[in-house]
Amino acid sequence: MADRSAENAESIEALRADVGRLRDDVAVLTRHLSGAADEAADDVRQRLRDTYRQTGEAARQTREAARERVDRGRSAIESEFQERPVTVLGIAFGTGLLIGRLFGR
Repeated sequence: MADRSAENAESIEALRADVGRLRDDVAVLTRHLSGAADEAADDVRQRLRDTYRQTGEAARQTREAARERVDRGRSAIESEFQERPVTVLGIAFGTGLLIGRLFGR
């Protein structure tokens, strides 16, 4: 009987040691997983920043291109008006009449 009790005590101590090692392993694993999650979050944040910058740059380029087109169109209309003012006024008047007839009723 004393033999059995000594074996039980050894088994209990072995189990306690195993549980202690398991607890340590879980703590290490938790730290690694937490670190991996932090790295993944940092990666996602960086990608979002890059996308935001690229989108802003694309919007700026599009705005500049549109502004240039408007300026070219305005210049073309002004030069056309200076070269043929009566023709341009006639076209503008006719366009106004046409739009008035289409949407006036």
